[in-house]
Amino acid sequence: MPYTFTHGAGTEADPYQVWTAADLNGVRDHLSAHFIQMADIDLSGYEAWEPIGTYEYGQELEFRGIYDGNGHTIRHLKINPSIYNRGCVGLFGATNNAVIKNLDLIDVDISGDIGEVFDKSGFYEDGGWIYDSVGALAGFVFCNTDIINCSSTGNLTGGYIAGGLLGEVAGSNISYCHSSASVTGRSVAGGLIGLAYGYDDPNVGNDYCCVSSCYSTGSVTSYWGGGRGEKFLGGLVGSITMDYARVFNCYSTSTLLDRYDSGYVGGLFGVASLERETEEYNVLNCYSICDISGGMASGGLIGLLEKKAGFTFTICNCYSASSISSMGAVGGLIASLEILGGKPDPENAIIISSYYDSDKVPECEGGSHIDKGTPKTTAEMKTQSTYTDWDFETIWAIDPAKNDGYPYLLWQSFEEPEPFQPWTPPKLEPSWWEGFKLPFNILELDDDAPIAIQRNFKEIEHFINILGRISGEIKDSIGQLAAAAGGESSEYPIEWSDEDVPSTDSNFAGYLLGKEGQMGSIDASIKTDEFGGINEVWIARVIDRRGIVEIYDSDAPEHIFRTVAREFNLPIVNLGAEIVDVAIEFDGTYNQYGIFISDAAPDLFWVERTSDEDIIYSVKWNGTGTPPEPIELARAYLGNLYGRSRDLDSSITV
Repeated sequence: MPYTFTHGAGTEADPYQVWTAADLNGVRDHLSAHFIQMADIDLSGYEAWEPIGTYEYGQELEFRGIYDGNGHTIRHLKINPSIYNRGCVGLFGATNNAVIKNLDLIDVDISGDIGEVFDKSGFYEDGGWIYDSVGALAGFVFCNTDIINCSSTGNLTGGYIAGGLLGEVAGSNISYCHSSASVTGRSVAGGLIGLAYGYDDPNVGNDYCCVSSCYSTGSVTSYWGGGRGEKFLGGLVGSITMDYARVFNCYSTSTLLDRYDSGYVGGLFGVASLERETEEYNVLNCYSICDISGGMASGGLIGLLEKKAGFTFTICNCYSASSISSMGAVGGLIASLEILGGKPDPENAIIISSYYDSDKVPECEGGSHIDKGTPKTTAEMKTQSTYTDWDFETIWAIDPAKNDGYPYLLWQSFEEPEPFQPWTPPKLEPSWWEGFKLPFNILELDDDAPIAIQRNFKEIEHFINILGRISGEIKDSIGQLAAAAGGESSEYPIEWSDEDVPSTDSNFAGYLLGKEGQMGSIDASIKTDEFGGINEVWIARVIDRRGIVEIYDSDAPEHIFRTVAREFNLPIVNLGAEIVDVAIEFDGTYNQYGIFISDAAPDLFWVERTSDEDIIYSVKWNGTGTPPEPIELARAYLGNLYGRSRDLDSSITV
């Protein structure tokens, strides 16, 4: 049965809302729908994630919908060898005419079984296998898919084609994306993309491949020692065919290593191919500042440029300040240029106003194309006048304090992060006897988002008298509660007047929480992440004598909590009982930096009123799936209170 989403209809106007790992896993059952992610998601519970969508010719099994990450993250994606993911591997296996945007993947772990021991011939002693195409976000992206504002960190190993974000990209647009992942591939590996190309095919269509405003900062390595000349490592893209492809406004600061000196290595591309004449610039306004080691041919921008004889390949307004250390051929911009088929072809490679740092290129280069591009010293490379006809108003900038003094693209950000301030969330819920005395708690998230939460208590009667006056700490004082006098005892008389009871009309971020005449008991707690940031505000309240929990998440980046993201009812135990009071609290732990990290689920407390009893229950639950069985903590009956001590969680404090 297809997965059922709690919120949304899967349309453009009302996309399915993805809140949890289970929701994300359910995307595979609606491959052509619209989705929006509503919270950060942790996939630690999935030891072997099955990629969403796959490619089988003519089967339409690819993801063809729209997935908006909404600025959220997905952490701990893990894929291991198994029977269902040996082809296109990533969070998404394959996409077709889809859109994926505004999504960050953190701590990805994709590992192919490449064997612990292998030799230069590429054979593995344990007979392991590897994936066809692997990328953190998607293994195979084709047919006019748009990937916008996505990123990845982590480790990826074991693909014939491997990219830090995307494995194979065909006729699609990649913009404002980046990766700092460590990539270890077999034949073709790139810091951002493994293999990229466009096409003009009457059976498929005419789709360009455009890569723009992207960058990579991770590492790229090959574990395969065999097949000399059949391995391509690129800081940005491992292999790119430029017939119907363009790359502009991109850069790479990756670390590249060909430990066997048997492949082509380039700061931008391991290999760039051209089989037709093009009118536009092939590579425009790009640069590399990479650390390149090894390779049979290693270039600051391109390891191998191969094309048909007579065709022109054009690089314009680019530079390389990459450090190159290799015993093979070396080129400041291009290490080797050949006609398709393997014959050298030094002609028709047009280099326009493009430069390389000659101080970072070995004197004893092994190749004949060190002269492709204009050599400049490090000091000259950091001087604006060096760059003839470059646009330093709308595209480029240069500043001694930024990018180590080399030119940079204006869309880059060099803002220093604010100093880290460990933050401990305030305890919003005072002890229960203080609740009706303190009508307001104030939580100041930031200058723009004050939150006032009004606690309301009405018709609290003997329960609040006993529970509040003797102890507001349920767990610590359960013995006292069991031995306490009844609700109307002379020692703890109830002293209430209409003036003592705050109004039951209250507001949270502009939303009315209570209405006159309702039992307006309300409590709040906040959920924090590993950085101390406030992810969500949880409100527990009584509406029409039923307990409800509402979760407000922030409208990033303003962090204003004003919309109910989801809600659920408390799991009432006694049929026909009324809930008359609620409390909620997130427990958690402090990490080594003194940051309080909330548990995944809060502790919920409520009082059920039957015809003759008030019964206190507790459960730790986030409102999804089947709730655990509530624990009875105490009950008040005809003026006497008796407690229940077994099955209590000694860590719970309200």
